[in-house]
Amino acid sequence: MKGALIVLGFLATSFLIPLLQDEVKEVLPWLAERLVRRAARRMPEEVRDDYANEWVAELYGKPGRIAKLWFAAKIARGAGKTGRRNWDSRRPGSGVSAAPWEHSFVSASRLDTTGACSCPPGSMI
Repeated sequence: MKGALIVLGFLATSFLIPLLQDEVKEVLPWLAERLVRRAARRMPEEVRDDYANEWVAELYGKPGRIAKLWFAAKIARGAGKTGRRNWDSRRPGSGVSAAPWEHSFVSASRLDTTGACSCPPGSMI
């Protein structure tokens, strides 16, 4: 009986565990893309495909399988908030601006007609 357990343990450690590890490594990118595409479904319908394509492209720019899964998890976690912010920005009177330049350090009022910043030297831009 003890000999059978030793053989079974040897088979598990030399064959089954590496096989499972390889399988998990192959599934991670697929799972990451599924998470990103599912997160994109939380966006307003008219921008859903744009977000999905952008996030998947960004996902495949990440090195490593675990980094991809980590990135996808962060996207999935924040997608609801991004979707609500995107939706609120289009509602009249919401007080949320859809213009991305209004959220940067340089407000549109500090840009001259050529697009150059009229900020004082040394200021954050």
